[in-house]
Amino acid sequence: SAEQLKQADRLHVAAARIYQLKPDDFMAMNQYAAALIASRQNPETALKLTSQLLVKWPDSPAARINRSLACLLNQRTPEAEGLLKTIDAKQLGAKEATAYYFAWYQVNLNCGEYDQARQMIARIDRQYLFPNESRWLEESQQRISAHGQEKL
Repeated sequence: SAEQLKQADRLHVAAARIYQLKPDDFMAMNQYAAALIASRQNPETALKLTSQLLVKWPDSPAARINRSLACLLNQRTPEAEGLLKTIDAKQLGAKEATAYYFAWYQVNLNCGEYDQARQMIARIDRQYLFPNESRWLEESQQRISAHGQEKL
């Protein structure tokens, strides 16, 4: 319910508790990794968990997207970009597509490719973002607008 209500803090607490109870359970691991990514907290743990999940589900677009987002939280842009290039966006549902384009937005932003970043913004369905993700997106958009075509 915390995910549906977009309450990142509650989602983080609940997922952390489930993971503490079942640290070897891949679903618990996945929920905790997603909560860390959504709350933009503890990037090192998110990276570790998404690595394990990607080994378990190497063909899963969701696992690749979450790993990409964890990489971006850890300033590992080239790795994130490489993973995103392996995903066919046409095969994604609306929620996964939002996460995919949100990740691409961050890759483009980190690489100073602001025109491409702006194109990704139009593809992000904000209803699927958590409030802190929406705030981060808004703040980064303002920085891009303030600097025009210049590098940040």
